[in-house]
Amino acid sequence: MGEVDVGFALEARHCSHQRQFPSSPELLFLPLAAAGNWLSLRIKQMRYMLMLHADEAAGKAIAPEDMARFMGQMYAYQQALEKAAAFVASNALVSSSEASLVRVQGNEVSVLDGPYADVREQFGGYFIINVADMDEANKWAARCPAATWGTVEVRRIRDASEYAG
Repeated sequence: MGEVDVGFALEARHCSHQRQFPSSPELLFLPLAAAGNWLSLRIKQMRYMLMLHADEAAGKAIAPEDMARFMGQMYAYQQALEKAAAFVASNALVSSSEASLVRVQGNEVSVLDGPYADVREQFGGYFIINVADMDEANKWAARCPAATWGTVEVRRIRDASEYAG
């Protein structure tokens, strides 16, 4: 087992009996010259959250058949992420009218029921993806159908090792 520095972590190991590709998205298998042997490369990727913001009021005004078409586009987008082995998770959120803000100051707990901010777009859902860098995350965000009717905010998710002090 060795590591090669080419701008990202790379781990190579010989797998003499490996015949199928693993389900893990960070493993790539390349055939060696000897038949039946594989070289596995582990490429360190980073997780990014694509936060989908849209105008809830405008969303409620969309005709059901148009909404079904939009949801079909979102499903196709998720399938593309899965095919590229970049998909980690996704969820939609309930309306901001069902949200609350909780603050604690000293022993005082304050709960403010939503909607709590007078903003044009609300955070309505997310995708978590596993890609090489911010450029690739931004490319996936640009492909997201939600970017055509709102904003997709992209943020890298910190790795646990970044918290080591």
